[in-house]
Amino acid sequence: MSDLNSQLRAFLNVGELGSAAHAPKRMFVTQAAVTTRIKALERWLRYPCFVRSRHGPR
Repeated sequence: MSDLNSQLRAFLNVGELGSAAHAPKRMFVTQAAVTTRIKALERWLRYPCFVRSRHGPR
């Protein structure tokens, strides 16, 4: 699986579930892995994918 593919899968799962805490369960990875993948995608895009708040990503 390519890095970009895993980054996009993480982004889509977090967006669909509305939580970076629930996405890892669906993806069978750790929460740190999901966070790392989304941050890498944001660096590649040079744009934030989510606005982070205490209420979860938006």
